[in-house]
Amino acid sequence: MIDGTGATLARLQYTYDALGNRLTATRSPRPSGGLVGGTWEDQASAYDALSRLVSCDIEHQDGVSTTLLRGDDWDLDLLGNWRARVMAAGGASTVTEAHETDA
Repeated sequence: MIDGTGATLARLQYTYDALGNRLTATRSPRPSGGLVGGTWEDQASAYDALSRLVSCDIEHQDGVSTTLLRGDDWDLDLLGNWRARVMAAGGASTVTEAHETDA
């Protein structure tokens, strides 16, 4: 991403599996030496055998340590409806949501 002057605002890199599912996304807020240089965020996604998203974690990294910003895990039924979602924020709090669907 660049602004109107051509300065880099963020760098984005993605990886995909053979089926086109995005596995990772890496976002660098500014190049090293910039306002928040040397830090980045990684997003990692996982899929089941039917290519349905079942988990996604977003972490902040600064070259020394890694901090979980948010983690989501989904429990899916055979039709792909999610029965429950577990969310973790910063490793400190966890919320579980249960869902019922008409089959």
